[in-house]
Amino acid sequence: MEEMIRIIKKVEEEAEEIVKTASLEAEKIIKDAQMEAEKIILRSSLTAQKEISLHREGEIKQARQEVALIRENAKKECSELKKESKGNLDKAASFIAEKILDVN
Repeated sequence: MEEMIRIIKKVEEEAEEIVKTASLEAEKIIKDAQMEAEKIILRSSLTAQKEISLHREGEIKQARQEVALIRENAKKECSELKKESKGNLDKAASFIAEKILDVN
């Protein structure tokens, strides 16, 4: 009978040790999983920030291209206006010269 009680106590002690070990391992697994989840969240956040940055860079590049196109178009329009103005000045000078000659 005493032998059975010792065996039962020994089994209980071993069972308690197994439960403690399992509990510690479970806690470690949970902590590792939490750390891995935090890493994934951080990576996702960094990826999102990079995508936002690239999107902004794309918008900035597009805006610069649009500004360059506007400048180019403005230069063309100015050039055309200069030609038109010169033509109008030439016409005005001719008209004035004709009137002067008509008066004389």
